[in-house]
Amino acid sequence: MKGIIVDDEKNSRETLLNLIENYCDVRVDIVECVDNVKDAIDAIHTHHPNVVFLDIQLKAETGFNLLELIGDDKINFEIIFTTAYDDKFARQALRFSSHIAGYLTKPVNINELNKAIKNISKESTPVKSRIKIDDVNHKTSFFVEPEDILYIESDRANSTIVCLSRNIYTNKSIGKFESEVLSNHKFYRIHHSYLVNINQVKSFDKDGVGGAGSVLMSNNDELPLSVGKVKGFFKLFNK
Repeated sequence: MKGIIVDDEKNSRETLLNLIENYCDVRVDIVECVDNVKDAIDAIHTHHPNVVFLDIQLKAETGFNLLELIGDDKINFEIIFTTAYDDKFARQALRFSSHIAGYLTKPVNINELNKAIKNISKESTPVKSRIKIDDVNHKTSFFVEPEDILYIESDRANSTIVCLSRNIYTNKSIGKFESEVLSNHKFYRIHHSYLVNINQVKSFDKDGVGGAGSVLMSNNDELPLSVGKVKGFFKLFNK
């Protein structure tokens, strides 16, 4: 599942990120960490997270301000509150009880964090859609949702999978991903070296680096578009 951390203290963000990435029983990919309400709203609209780890006191603002701006009827993620104020805000938090998976006090206890994450509905993490990718550099495997893959770059018989939260170097070829692994998803081979997620393409530049221009991905990477791939690209991009 995807998560976002919202906390105005850098040390708190880094500590929570470390706990989630290295000690949690359930895998949560933290796709962005932000320190204010405006950036949090932008991150939520960009990434559509399953869970938001939300500090309550955000300098002059609060996590409640964030939720009010989004609107209770439009909150489509679960919330794990993190706060240094124990029960001070508990009553206010109950206003959003239908979305709350946990209310944790700092310093965050790993057992309480695990419990809160396990409270999150399994329905929010469609395991059947995830694909297993072996990382040959780190000698481990990752389970990735296709929508979280930005693009795949070929390296002869190997490939680099560029995801929202990490890069994975695998010994599977780009052709294998194109013809088998991702054939039922909205990916397109824009160049012999690049297979892109059309949903992660921000824009097209006809004067860009490729023979027919370039595409700009959501992480601002610019990739070349081959002349022979233009028609197929626009057919998918304009859908």
